[in-house]
Parts: sequence; C-alpha cells; structure tokens
Amino acid sequence: MVKAGDKDAVKLFNDNSQIPMPPDQALSDNDIKTILAFIKTEGTPQVAAASSGSSNVTPVNSIGTDNITIAAQKTAVDEKSSPSFIESLTFTNYMVFFLIGILLLVIWVLSSSIKSLAE
Repeated sequence: MVKAGDKDAVKLFNDNSQIPMPPDQALSDNDIKTILAFIKTEGTPQVAAASSGSSNVTPVNSIGTDNITIAAQKTAVDEKSSPSFIESLTFTNYMVFFLIGILLLVIWVLSSSIKSLAE
C-alpha cells in the first residue's frame, strides 16, 4: 500500500520509523489457535490441543515452552496477585488519612493548651 501511494499507509509507515511489516509471520496452525483462544477467553491462558487438527482448547496446567504460553501464564499470574495495601489506596483514602492526622494534631495542641491553662 505504501508503494501504491496510499496516503494513510504512507503516514503510518513514516510515523513508525519506516519499518516494513515482515511478509511472513511463520505461525503454525497451533500457534494461531493458541492466540485466538487467548483472545476469545479475554486473556485466560489456554493452549490449543496439539492433537489431530481439532479446534479443542485445553487450559494450561503446567509451564509451557512456547513464548505465547509463557506470556499468557505470566499475565494470568500477574492478574491474580493482589496489590499491597499501599497500592490499593486511592487519592480519597490518602486525603482522609491526612485529615485524620491534622485532626489528631489539633486535638493534641488543644489538650496541651488546656492543661497549661489549668495549671
């Protein structure tokens, strides 16, 4: 499309360091099934069955050896791990903690003032 002079294709080509797309991706049928299964399950790691060209898909039970399977498993593990307490706080939570701290400081100053006035 770039050689034909398509305006959008030329713009994309120039915006992306003028690197052409490789003509052959060299994906096997099993690789394509694995990618499609991953997309269809919205990121749940799946591995296409290696048997007789069927489109059955089985869940990953062990560490896979191909890059797609490893990436899918890493994504699933990352999504399952819960964030720490600090990471789970929102801006509102921080503001509430800040205001509670200020309130405690005011209470401490007032109690100190009352004690000194009472003496």
